[in-house]
Amino acid sequence: MAVSPKMLPFIGHTSERAVQITNSGNNDFNYTVEDLPRGFLPQPSSGNLRVGQTVTVAIIRTADPIPNNPPASFQLTNNFKDHVPVELDFDKQNAAVHEALAETLKSFSARQNRAPTVEDALKVVDDSLATSASWKSVQNADSLRYFLAAGVLSQAGNTNAAHAALDTATAKNPALDKQPATHILRWIVLKNENKPDQAIENFSKANSFAAGSKTQRETAAITGLLSGAVAEGQGEPEATTWVKNKEVQDGVKKTWPRMLATMLGGALRRATR
Repeated sequence: MAVSPKMLPFIGHTSERAVQITNSGNNDFNYTVEDLPRGFLPQPSSGNLRVGQTVTVAIIRTADPIPNNPPASFQLTNNFKDHVPVELDFDKQNAAVHEALAETLKSFSARQNRAPTVEDALKVVDDSLATSASWKSVQNADSLRYFLAAGVLSQAGNTNAAHAALDTATAKNPALDKQPATHILRWIVLKNENKPDQAIENFSKANSFAAGSKTQRETAAITGLLSGAVAEGQGEPEATTWVKNKEVQDGVKKTWPRMLATMLGGALRRATR
C-alpha cells in the first residue's frame, strides 16, 4: 500500500487536503482511515482498492476545534495489517478557519444586500478549495461542499440555510451521517432552532459513532456538557449534574475553549459557581 503525501499542511484558511492510496501489490485490499483527530473528517473513510488502482482520500476541516498542539497524525491501514502514518500540520490561523470563512461569507452577502444563502456559502467554500489540486478526484466531493457550507453558515448565524445545506450534504452522501462531526454540527443548528430534544438526540448519535475511536472520550465530554447546557436552558434539574461533572468539564476545557463561549452562553458559568 503506497500513500502520498505523508504530511498534510492545513495552513491559513485551508479547508481540505488529500492523500492518494495506490495498490502496488498483487492482491486487492480494503483500506480504512483510523485515528483521525477531532476537527478533521475523511472522505471516503474506507473502501476497496483493486491491484493497480489509486484512490484519493480527502481530509476536510470540520467545525470541531483541532488539537491544541500540532502536529497530529492518523493512520491508513488495510486488511493485510499495513499501517502508514500521515502527519497533519496546522497553524493558529487554521484553528479559526470556519470563523474566517464566515466573515468572508457575511461580507459577500452584505454586498448583495441579503442574508447569507446556501449558494453564497458554496461560492466561499469553492474559493477556499480552489488551490486543491486533487479536489476534483475526490469521491462525493459535492456533498463535502455542502457539508463545509453548513459549518460556515452556522458560524455566520443563518441557521435555516445551515440546516438546508447539511440536509443536502447527507442526502448526497449518506455516509456523512455516520460521522460524529455531522451530529455535533447538527446539534449546533438544532440548538439555534430551539429544538432541544432533537439536539440531544444528535449527541447520542455522535457518541455512538465515536465509540472505539481515538476521539471517543473527547466526544463524550463535549456531548455531555452540551446536553447539560440544553437541559439547563429548559430548567431541567438534572442539567446541573451533567454540566458540573468534573470529567466533562475538564475534557471540554482542553478541547473546546473558544466554542464554549459561543455555544453555551452562561450555562457553564452558572453551573460552576
